[in-house]
Amino acid sequence: GAAEIMPALGRRGMMTVLPALALATVISGFALYWRIAGGALGAFLQTRTGATLALSGPGLRLRPRGPRQGGQVFSPCAHP
Repeated sequence: GAAEIMPALGRRGMMTVLPALALATVISGFALYWRIAGGALGAFLQTRTGATLALSGPGLRLRPRGPRQGGQVFSPCAHP
């Protein structure tokens, strides 16, 4: 389980590398957004494309974490 994996990842330095890679991904995403907008973010956000791109990233974080059954998140490992 995770109790064995996390310390092993820490010993290998992955807990330093992975957050750095995540930060680089976020910064590059902002740079690409700026480039697409041509430097005029306010005007770009008023377009359909700009609004879609601005809302799609945070919207992906709001999606359900698993298939739903009866209005609740179904987990095959859950105890009754």
